[in-house]
Amino acid sequence: MKRKPHSPNKIWFAIFDKNGRNYLSPKDFTNSAFMKQMKKISSEMYSYEDYPNPSELYTKMKESGLDKFFKKKWFEKQYKFIENQLKSM
Repeated sequence: MKRKPHSPNKIWFAIFDKNGRNYLSPKDFTNSAFMKQMKKISSEMYSYEDYPNPSELYTKMKESGLDKFFKKKWFEKQYKFIENQLKSM
């Protein structure tokens, strides 16, 4: 299966809810469209860039009520994946 690469200067995101569900954005968004959508559907927002390592991101999200389904090891794997993706750009 081929995937269309993400558009430059646009945002692709993942959403986690307190019931252990997650959603991937179906398309890339401009920053203004992303912020408008997030304000409608979210109560807290976390940026990968605000946390120097996966442990800090996991701890902060857990404090706000992250479901037990999401384990620290999962965050470490996803964080490293994002780092590698950004390095390859």
